Amino acid sequence: MPVPLIIPPTNSGVWRDSRAYFIPSPHKDDIESVLRRRGQEIAGRGQLSHTLIPYPPSDHQLPRNAERFRLLFADATIRKLLRQLTSAKGARVPITEFEATAGRRTAEIFAVLEECEVTYRSGDLVQLHRPVDNIGPTLECYVSDVCRRELAGSSEWGVVLEGLPTGGDYDILTWFSPLLTYIECKSSWPDKIDVSELRAFLQRNQELSPEMAILLVDTESDLTPLIDRFTEAMLPVMHALGRYPDDWKPGQPWIRPSRAFR
Repeated sequence: MPVPLIIPPTNSGVWRDSRAYFIPSPHKDDIESVLRRRGQEIAGRGQLSHTLIPYPPSDHQLPRNAERFRLLFADATIRKLLRQLTSAKGARVPITEFEATAGRRTAEIFAVLEECEVTYRSGDLVQLHRPVDNIGPTLECYVSDVCRRELAGSSEWGVVLEGLPTGGDYDILTWFSPLLTYIECKSSWPDKIDVSELRAFLQRNQELSPEMAILLVDTESDLTPLIDRFTEAMLPVMHALGRYPDDWKPGQPWIRPSRAFR
């Protein structure tokens, strides 16, 4: 059953740049202090201006809109529409182009997004309020908020750590006591994620050495080709360790999707 679009407004809080919002973390050990004890300083955080999230200047209605948009963004169909709209690079797009994805829900979805001040419509054309060219930062912010609100962790998104060879760019870092968790979000289609991106994920994981690392791919597509590329990305490491000959390949993938993935 599709997620209902008539969402009761709330005033539970305000989206803020990277900092915890809506509810405070119950943990005294926040992610910043955990990283500092590991010798890492946060040099940069995600900015809401890079996302689709309506953030408040003076208009008191915008906190409510941000909360409504958060609930909408949980719907996979809406994320698909927004991914399609951001790929237009700020151009206006005929609303009929979205009907293959959302069907009869299309007009209703964009009506609610317009109420949230995420998009606006002029005749049969739809456009974003801000010139955002991908949903990646919005997805990172949303997942980080889920880690805080629903999983009771301390979390930051769009994190830049000082002094790491790979540049120290981490999509999401979360402290689920006693686990430091690194989450890499991929909002592009699985066939667009190449081996170099997967190797960079592995390198960042090695340099930070969290207790848990998650590659989160926002898709309903078959992940088999991506898993094969992930195995390919790991092969040079295994060869360098000298455990296997140069022409060796595993008989089956080393990783598999979460059991919840269908």
